[in-house]
Amino acid sequence: MFIKFSLFSFCLFLSACVTINIYFPAAEVEKVADDMIDNVWTDKKSVNKLINEVWDKTKLPAIKKIKNRLKTRHKKLEAYYKMGAIGLTNNGLIILRDRKLIALKNRRQVDKWIEVENQDRLKLYIAITKKHSEWQQKIQIIFAKLWIEKAKNGWWYQDEKENWQRK
Repeated sequence: MFIKFSLFSFCLFLSACVTINIYFPAAEVEKVADDMIDNVWTDKKSVNKLINEVWDKTKLPAIKKIKNRLKTRHKKLEAYYKMGAIGLTNNGLIILRDRKLIALKNRRQVDKWIEVENQDRLKLYIAITKKHSEWQQKIQIIFAKLWIEKAKNGWWYQDEKENWQRK
C-alpha cells in the first residue's frame, strides 16, 4: 500500500513540474502594432496580411472595425494631444492629463471620447491575443511602446515610472 501511495505521489509531483511553453511571437506582434498605429494615425494603408498569417482569421473583421473606430476618433482627439490636454499612458491607453486646457463646453465630450478610446484599445489588445489571453499584457506593452514612439513632437506621454514627458 505504501509503495502504491509513494508511486502515485511521485507521479503527481512529476506532472506538477511539467510546464508547457507557448511561443510568444513578439516580433510579429510588433509588426502588427506598428502597421496598426500607422493606419490609425496616418493615411497609410494597413497591411492586414500579417494579421491573416499570424492571428486567428475569425477575429479579423472585429479588429478592422476597432481600427476604423480608432482612426475616426483620432481625428477628433488629435487637437487635444497637440495642446497637451490628453496624454499617452505607459500601458497603451490615453488619459486626460490637463483638464484646464479644454474649453468647459467640450470637457464632457472629450471625457467620453477618452473612455471609448480606451475601451476600443483594450478590445483591440484582447482581439489580437487570439486564444492566448495570457499574452494580453505583453501585447499591450508592445502597443504602448509604439504609440509613444510614433507620437508627434509636442505630445505628452508617461515614462516607465509614470512621469509625464513631452516628446
